[in-house]
Amino acid sequence: MKRNFFSAIILPLFAIAALCAFPSRASALMMADFEVASGYASGNLLYGQQGWSGCASNTSRVTPDPINTGQTFAISGDQSAVMTGYSTMVPFLSFASANATAGDMGSLTWLQALPGTQTAGTGGYSGIWIYKESSGSTPMGLFIYNGGNVIMEVNGVIYDSGEKATMGGGGVPTLNKVYRFTMEFNWDEHEVTGYMADADGSNSINLGTYTWNSGVLDTASDAVNPSNGWGVAMWTHTSGGYGAFDDIELIPEPTVVGLAGFSLAGLLLRRRRRRKV
Repeated sequence: MKRNFFSAIILPLFAIAALCAFPSRASALMMADFEVASGYASGNLLYGQQGWSGCASNTSRVTPDPINTGQTFAISGDQSAVMTGYSTMVPFLSFASANATAGDMGSLTWLQALPGTQTAGTGGYSGIWIYKESSGSTPMGLFIYNGGNVIMEVNGVIYDSGEKATMGGGGVPTLNKVYRFTMEFNWDEHEVTGYMADADGSNSINLGTYTWNSGVLDTASDAVNPSNGWGVAMWTHTSGGYGAFDDIELIPEPTVVGLAGFSLAGLLLRRRRRRKV
């Protein structure tokens, strides 16, 4: 009887709670996948497509783009985004235009590669900022920097993770290496944790946890409020290379349902133990 109660009642409750409390990419909100089905046209400027603003010059396009950039790769699916170096403006997509809610703001994750190469010592950047278009505020970002170093920049301070990114391969259909980068947000403590992994999410490396200035961006609700104008900006300032991006997603925070499930399972287990006594 004891075993039947545990397997029939307690284990399913823990399983349901775990699924709710630890959301995976299956519950993610796709901000941009750059695919035809989502309305993106390859070879065209990213500016003006599906809510992207900020950069109307010839610095960001949808691949494959053999004529304008010579970049024929696709990171995921059939199309991706590519951004040329030495850009002084950034392609920007707001959280509000992607219909994000405060509950979606648990993590920001994306696929990234460097189709070309960065030259060490030149300060080249390629990555994503959390960005406010109206003011240019950039409280946090994660980048491949200065010849392949993986860094986070928070409150204007660069934190070198000690990790290196493999570059190259963009002139052919297969890139040398694609990474999944993630910024995980702790809104209560105003902390951001960076992660670097293989494209499929394996071999994840913690890049460190840092505190951002809450006076610039305080809450998840502030981030998705349309009047505040927060979102993501793809930034590439790379010597002799390109920045390539795909599948920019928001992953929700753990839900109250999941936490309640754990509490209920624990309560039932305690009551069962009391009955035994």
